[in-house]
Amino acid sequence: MNEAARLQTNQALAAEVAALEADDADRAEMTEVAQLMENLRATRSNGVLILR
Repeated sequence: MNEAARLQTNQALAAEVAALEADDADRAEMTEVAQLMENLRATRSNGVLILR
């Protein structure tokens, strides 16, 4: 990927993140997903996967 394309991709991603963060419902959903992923990572690092 050339530098111009990479910059354009980064700018598009930044705009998408800004739009998600500006919406309360989207921000709450992102927080829930992040918490789920952290819980999964923490349980896997203990050698046991426990779904709650």
